[in-house]
Amino acid sequence: MQHVILNQELGIAALKELSEMLRKKASSDLENMNSSVGSQIEAVEQLLIASAAEAAKVTQDIRDSLNDQKNLLALAAREQEQGLVRSMRSAQEISNATSTIFSSIYNQAHGMVE
Repeated sequence: MQHVILNQELGIAALKELSEMLRKKASSDLENMNSSVGSQIEAVEQLLIASAAEAAKVTQDIRDSLNDQKNLLALAAREQEQGLVRSMRSAQEISNATSTIFSSIYNQAHGMVE
């Protein structure tokens, strides 16, 4: 009987030791998981910060590009308008010169007929 009690006590002690070992292992695993999760959260935060900075840079680059295009379009429109004004002046000068020539021819022809 004493032998059975001794075996039971040894069994209980072994179970307690196993329980303590499992508790320590679970605690260690939990600490490792917390550390790993913390590192992953920090990495994700850094990625989000970098992504936000890159997005802001891309947005600014797009704004700058659009502003440059707007300025180029305004310049092209001014140059085209100036070209049209020059063409109109040239056409007016040609028209005036042609009118003067025909008027001169008419006057000379009229003078010959009289």
